[in-house]
Amino acid sequence: MPAISHIWTRTKTAIGKLFFCYRVTVNTTSFLKLIINTKRSKWPHKNPSPIDVDNASAYLFQFNKQQQPFYLRTYAGDLQIFYDIFWRSIYQFPDPLFKRAKTIVDLGGHIGFTAAWLHWHCPNAKVYTVEADESNYALLTKNLQPQLANGVIIADHAAISNSNGTVYLQRSKHSYNSQLSGMVTNFPVPGIRLQQFLQQHRLTHIDLIKIDIEGAEFFLFTDDTEWLTITDTIIVEIHSEENLQLFTKAVTPYGFIIEEKNLEHESLYVAYKHYQ
Repeated sequence: MPAISHIWTRTKTAIGKLFFCYRVTVNTTSFLKLIINTKRSKWPHKNPSPIDVDNASAYLFQFNKQQQPFYLRTYAGDLQIFYDIFWRSIYQFPDPLFKRAKTIVDLGGHIGFTAAWLHWHCPNAKVYTVEADESNYALLTKNLQPQLANGVIIADHAAISNSNGTVYLQRSKHSYNSQLSGMVTNFPVPGIRLQQFLQQHRLTHIDLIKIDIEGAEFFLFTDDTEWLTITDTIIVEIHSEENLQLFTKAVTPYGFIIEEKNLEHESLYVAYKHYQ
């Protein structure tokens, strides 16, 4: 019986995923490409640089009755992030939070999915997104070109750190796993403290900040945490038990309530002051 139940659950999931792909793709070409490349993404491959921008395939998607092209790399993990955000809706929250949001900060912008999703769900908000990896940032600016052009999304190529100045990334074969390195590598990136970033953009209040910066949350919660006084809601993916303790210690004195989201693969936490 358990085996039958497992098979039935997997079948329902596969059917649901298929219908999702059909709903969000504008034409047959994008639908078939999405189905085929989703399968291919799990196969072994010999591409030595799967995260290079040249490996991206174009799709035409439709969200909230708006059509927009997106570019995803088949073997770099982009499809996994796409499904997490748009199909699994890992950042879904009650409508009141979205409707009242005016300023959103997205730390770890990847190739623009989260910023786009937040923009479509928070129509009155301006989204400030930050991405450290150069290849990811190139695709982010390509994917979000309409929103960047009209100013509803602002994008910065930088790494959130505990100091301002050049820092270095350790790249991974997966586009979502680039991390700050303690050594000099071939991937320098401007480092910036969050407080400096907020000052540059003249931000005096944050309705929602999303944090997924592959362990660099350590620097965020051990540096100046004055930004927590102007922040209402935090969504953060925690990458170690030590960082969870640092996060809890940092936000609790500012009156945040912490909840863990029950997700299959991510250690995602929500901290809020005025969450309804």
